[in-house]
Amino acid sequence: MLTLLRTAASQRPIQQQPAMMALRHAIRMYTAPDPPPIQVHPQYLTTSFVRSSGPGGQNVNKLNTKAEARFSVAEAGWMPEEVRKRLSAQQASRVNNAGELVMTCDETRSQARNLKLCIARLQEMVDKAWVEPRERKLFTGLRAGTKEKRIKQRKARSNKKAKRSGRDLF
Repeated sequence: MLTLLRTAASQRPIQQQPAMMALRHAIRMYTAPDPPPIQVHPQYLTTSFVRSSGPGGQNVNKLNTKAEARFSVAEAGWMPEEVRKRLSAQQASRVNNAGELVMTCDETRSQARNLKLCIARLQEMVDKAWVEPRERKLFTGLRAGTKEKRIKQRKARSNKKAKRSGRDLF
């Protein structure tokens, strides 16, 4: 349906209107890409729990509820190489000197919920790194034809105004 439209009676192709083609192009450009096939599983991570500074009142001083999840980006065989490179570049502030990406969470009073939040955030990071950035075209200046057209328009405007004042024309 995206390439040809046909009439019901004759089954002949109808030429697409430029507006319809632009609409289809816009739909292709702004639809979300397929979700990445990479899933961050807990077995890929090294997890630990430490004392939290988050909510919990006096409970904070007794229990280790802050979740910390880490994995070595360079040794993550479950992720393609280019995704690993993008992930380490995008999250450079979270990668330590040993090359481990560290994520912590102390938002809730539960170890399990904090760990789930850590894994969900890591999944978001991997999803963001999965998408290849599009190459942007840089503006290199006006084209030659555009420059000529602009100069001709300026000359014509100048001549029109010169005729009004009675000056000599160029």
